[in-house]
Amino acid sequence: MASEGSGGTPDAVSVVIPARNASRTIGEQLAALSRQDYRGEWEVIVADNASTDGTAEAAARWRGAVPSLSVVPAGARPGGNHARNVGAAHARGALLLFCDADDVVAAGWLSSMAAALRQADIVGGFLDLELLNEPGVGCWEPNDQREKGLPIGLGFLPYAVGGSLGVRAAVHRELGGFSEDYVRGADEVEFCWRAQLAGFTIAFAPGAEVHCRLRRDRWSAFKQGYGYGHGRFRLYRDFAHHGVPARDLPTAAREWTRLGLTLHHLLSPRRGVRWMSAAGMLTGRTAGSLGHRLPRLSDAPPPV
Repeated sequence: MASEGSGGTPDAVSVVIPARNASRTIGEQLAALSRQDYRGEWEVIVADNASTDGTAEAAARWRGAVPSLSVVPAGARPGGNHARNVGAAHARGALLLFCDADDVVAAGWLSSMAAALRQADIVGGFLDLELLNEPGVGCWEPNDQREKGLPIGLGFLPYAVGGSLGVRAAVHRELGGFSEDYVRGADEVEFCWRAQLAGFTIAFAPGAEVHCRLRRDRWSAFKQGYGYGHGRFRLYRDFAHHGVPARDLPTAAREWTRLGLTLHHLLSPRRGVRWMSAAGMLTGRTAGSLGHRLPRLSDAPPPV
């Protein structure tokens, strides 16, 4: 059920960038936004989530090059969802687009996302994993969006990845924004699921491409994977009563066994990063299940 947006003209767009300690990369993202071809009214809001590396100052240097750029403090609570909500609260557009401070939107991203939001309440774009990453440095889950569209979380419902997510401002308000209790991972998944269960529509915008920057060192990959794993367990806990399928202990055991059998991948600089991401994912799920004393949740492990 498409919902009418409010604030600004019907085609006015607010691009919100949650940012934390992104001074080294946010300039690339803002440079890419400065080259967008959208002909309607639009603005960019950088929501600084208590950065300590000069992220706000780095972003502010792009005033004048990026239309209606503002930098707002969003550090009252940790997490990308808090920053997204603060940015949305400052937004004037009827359409909200979210992207990340360490990625780079492709040409036409803004126009494609805005066009898709005329047909659906929430949209997600395509994430390219090649341009900003070394060959062979893969992701913890396969990138098959070109063929399949939006990813399906836990075999339940599709979702838009937070690095390329659009939503009508009125829908964002009606849902009460993103859940700020999700700070480790699956934050955008929870929002998209909650929206669909409330009757709102979601669609894929294949022409809206974002070049995604993957973690390059092992500890960062592990921490990110841990957050994703813990977040996915929480999704099961919060949405099981809606029919999210659970996985059993034998499945989890097989995944840990597979990880152990590929331990030698740690000897490879590239495969080692992917292995650590997989280990983090499984560790996060296990920690979540033990902490809440619920059945273990398990997806297919990351490709290693």
